Order: sequence, then structure tokens, then C-alpha cells
Amino acid sequence: MKIIFEKQNKKEKQLTIADVEDNQFFVCSDGYLCQKANDCFYNTITDDNGLLSCESFDCNPDYEIKRILPRVTKIEF
Repeated sequence: MKIIFEKQNKKEKQLTIADVEDNQFFVCSDGYLCQKANDCFYNTITDDNGLLSCESFDCNPDYEIKRILPRVTKIEF
């Protein structure tokens, strides 16, 4: 006998900038690599094509984002 279970498609919670820790990197809704300053302010680092972009934005704490990147502990250059 074979039993096959159907997976339920649970809708995951939409990420917002409030889910990101201060100074952590994330991808905004437009696909830019960004760094959070606080719940209402972030800076862009690159655009959606990976080209340098340095802009600062005010936002609401419920500003939706695409994803959060793993915590960076050190950048060597």
C-alpha cells in the first residue's frame, strides 16, 4: 500500500522592513540590495542589475521586501 499526502500551500507571511535587523542587508521590493538603518530608513547599495546605487529612502515599518540576506559579520576589502 502506498499513501501519498498532499502538501497544503500555506501562504507565508509577507516580509517587511520591520522583520530586518538594523544594519542587516535585504532585497527591497524593486530588487535592489539594501541595508537597513532603522524601521523607517534604508540605503541602497546596488540596483536590480548589480550596478552600484547609493540612495537613502524613508519608508513605513510595513514596507514590503523580497528577502532578507544572512547576517554579515565582516566585510574584507
